[in-house]
Amino acid sequence: MSSPRQRRRSHNPTRTLAWRILVRLEQRHFALHLEDLVHQTVDEHNLAPRDRALLYELVAGCVRHKALLEYYLTQCSQRPIDRLDPGLRWVLILAAYQLAFLQRVPAHAAANETVEICRHAGHVAWVGYANAVIRTFARLRAERSVREPADLPTRYSHPAWIVQCYADVFGAEQLEAVLQWNNTVPSHYARVRGNRDEILASLPAGAAEPALAFGPDILRVHDTTAVLHSAAFREGKLYLMQPWSVLTARQLGVRPGWRVLDMCAAPGGKTIILADDGAHVVALDNSEHRLRALTDNVRRCHATNVDIRLLDALEALEVFGPRSFDAVLLDAPCANLGVIQRHPEIRWRLTPDEPSRLARHQRLLLDIALRVVKVGGPVLYAVCSVAPAETTNVVAEISDAVCEHQALVRPGERGLDGGYSALLRVPNV
Repeated sequence: MSSPRQRRRSHNPTRTLAWRILVRLEQRHFALHLEDLVHQTVDEHNLAPRDRALLYELVAGCVRHKALLEYYLTQCSQRPIDRLDPGLRWVLILAAYQLAFLQRVPAHAAANETVEICRHAGHVAWVGYANAVIRTFARLRAERSVREPADLPTRYSHPAWIVQCYADVFGAEQLEAVLQWNNTVPSHYARVRGNRDEILASLPAGAAEPALAFGPDILRVHDTTAVLHSAAFREGKLYLMQPWSVLTARQLGVRPGWRVLDMCAAPGGKTIILADDGAHVVALDNSEHRLRALTDNVRRCHATNVDIRLLDALEALEVFGPRSFDAVLLDAPCANLGVIQRHPEIRWRLTPDEPSRLARHQRLLLDIALRVVKVGGPVLYAVCSVAPAETTNVVAEISDAVCEHQALVRPGERGLDGGYSALLRVPNV
């Protein structure tokens, strides 16, 4: 029989690493990107593929279902869950997630891992309470006596104002479909730049497959790590990108030789599509960090017809002059309410006034876009949000352009991210 010391030595650190990421996310008010923290942790600790997958599942799952798991835990604790030390609360949420959503985790294992996380984190005083709460939750689940929440915000772990926003936009009949979509594990995609079949054959078996529903140049990626380490990716023949973004960029309809302004270009996926279609692209971003990512992607893809500038897009009129571009793409900073499935931390970061606050900036950017484009040239306004303040309301306030087409995609519709796009032109007068 193994001793407690031996059991602690065999403790898998992945759950402790997940706990540390969760605590850090909340400390930073969920302003950090969940995936970035996971990738950083994987690299720092050289985790094996199985542990990489587990780390992402634990972190993303706990963030997706945070409110629901806290509701469960209130049934097992004599202390108010929302008044606990955040570190202790995340210990409990992490264990409850495994019991509620990972069928392969036995109750005793979840309780033991909870104790080990407390010890490895240096909080031995948490052990007795955490152990008791998790064992109570396991017992209630075994007895099928855990109460389920009646309200949608708790059941689907979304702030009530976001649920109301979706209800206002898509109606009660589509509301639960959106909330369910947001809580599913996202698929990953890539755009191929070259012969699709040859590029696909160069990848490890099973790493990707054609996703023809989204176009002939889109692959569904099953093994992101394998794709990122492939020669095809290093040589710029692949770009990880979601189908909604590809379809949106193509709406601009650029022609070879056009001079096109991409106002908020990083990380560069849409820029590279425009360049591949033969345009000379001036790509702007006002963040040095994002500009580095944009530069790296453009170089990797050998897109030589891209001029990258560190510049706030609000200064574009002053720098380039009026009517100086054949077309303009404005993929504006937004509340990202259409991509919560892909970035579950967004729901806990946003405040109710965020869409309206961002809309003021979006209107300023769109005004600049309509002034730097040539008369008759297209301006594509796009946001991966669905809030009316950032979508139809922004375009409705434009008086000096014609909206030729606009589209609002519901999150999960046809398997796409949610988002909005509008194609505008300054008419000849």
